[in-house]
Amino acid sequence: MDRRPRRLPEGAAFRRRCLADRGLAGRRHRRPAGRGRDRASRRRPHGGGSPEEPSDGCADARLGRHGPDRARRRSRCRSPHRAGPHRYHLHRGPALYRGGRARCHPGRRAEHRPAAFRGRVRDRAHGPRSGSLSAAGRAGCVPATRGADGARERRAHLGGLRMNVAHAPLLPDVFEGRESFVVLAPHPDDESLGCGALLARGFAGAGAHVICLTDGSASHPGSRQWTPGRLARQRHAEMVAAIECLGGSARDLTWLGLADSRLYQADAATVATKLEQIIEGHGARHVFVPAAEDHHEDHQATARFAGALRRRRPEWAFYSYPVWCRWDDPEFPRTATRHAPVCVPPEDLRDRKRAAVHAHRSQLGRVVTDDPSGFILPAGFIEKFVTEDEIFWRMP
Repeated sequence: MDRRPRRLPEGAAFRRRCLADRGLAGRRHRRPAGRGRDRASRRRPHGGGSPEEPSDGCADARLGRHGPDRARRRSRCRSPHRAGPHRYHLHRGPALYRGGRARCHPGRRAEHRPAAFRGRVRDRAHGPRSGSLSAAGRAGCVPATRGADGARERRAHLGGLRMNVAHAPLLPDVFEGRESFVVLAPHPDDESLGCGALLARGFAGAGAHVICLTDGSASHPGSRQWTPGRLARQRHAEMVAAIECLGGSARDLTWLGLADSRLYQADAATVATKLEQIIEGHGARHVFVPAAEDHHEDHQATARFAGALRRRRPEWAFYSYPVWCRWDDPEFPRTATRHAPVCVPPEDLRDRKRAAVHAHRSQLGRVVTDDPSGFILPAGFIEKFVTEDEIFWRMP
């Protein structure tokens, strides 16, 4: 006799595993004749209402041709992958079974759903009202996209990157300018590209401050007219003009003036001590740092300084903002999704951010003309950072 176990359908195989987990494997469990029918006839329909006048579209399915007993078992398991009167429709899959029985209510909150289904609610379900973050965002969730068209457009811009839950309850307050913060910029222009709209909200609200670590003098090394010292002064003036475009002033900028492209040579402990004094003097608790995934060595060094600073001040909140990895890394959507990113749309601050980026004239080829090999921001690079959402995540 062939004693190999016969291959069962997925639903039957799962029910057998459930019975084995409960120590009931090998037994036959059939209700006495008429028992299930009587209990099902007394049961109120899902979603409220009376037995005579059900309030949703699921009551008729419970009285299908397979009998009320089987239909009653099916009605307790609902899946978010099909549209229905309560966003979850009838589903026989095993994902919601607990101890051999399906327990799911159509109105249960997201945190009570099984882990396999969490985070799959569509963006349009939490779309905020115009001009403000969503209620879910104020409760600790990311600002949601505005409508179905905006969600599709945003996902197309970000290469499939989707917004996720922010783990810090104070994070939305920072986004709306209700908490002061400090932005660490390796070079002049990084603050406008990665955090322009964020800074504009901060300057109009609780306050913001920018710390530029390098003097930016290495962008045109082949120029004879623009020596490193002269170019550093030009970059400083451009950065002040950019901050003024965002609503700040020269007092909102701290210029450290370290050597451009040689930031890796600086002592991390010394720089972290200096940063701690500046940030503490402004009373900020939130620090925005270039992402360590950026390929530029000065960006990576700044992230390393922030790591040393976090070990000194663990009560502060540190966030990363991507610049170069967002532009030249084909794996950026996957990398960012791993960090649970928060996407903040520029909204009505897009023109201010564009003006701030264009204030860095030396990086657009409008100042230094005798160095054809000098650095110039690509036009597509500028348009990407001006029109798309600003992306942040908790510094790992």
